Amino acid sequence: MSQPAKILLSFLERKIIADRLPVLSGRMKLDTKSGRVLTFTQDEAQAILEVTRNSHHDFRGVKVHAAEAITERFPKAIEDSQGIGAIPVGERLYQFKILLRVLRPLIWRRIQVWECTLDKLHEHF
Repeated sequence: MSQPAKILLSFLERKIIADRLPVLSGRMKLDTKSGRVLTFTQDEAQAILEVTRNSHHDFRGVKVHAAEAITERFPKAIEDSQGIGAIPVGERLYQFKILLRVLRPLIWRRIQVWECTLDKLHEHF
């Protein structure tokens, strides 16, 4: 199960992606100079990462730093969309093991909770 990869990109990073992958240029929102969070499929994110890594030697000046930022942040965005990040928040089940270490023998309980507030989590404990 994988979700789309979401990543914050500066104008220059979006420009580099649009130049290297023209098929994505329409989605790069180049009319806005500020940073934008964009969503990519797993295949698109992997393609962006590969193209940027393979053409890293072509960049000069500030584009070098923008390309480095892409190659540093995209692996994390890809990983986040594959691991627990791929599971929608409302469907995540968290498991806790609670120990009372001051008592002998040890007393412990394992609980599982769905998405909840800290107040609700406290009630579960």
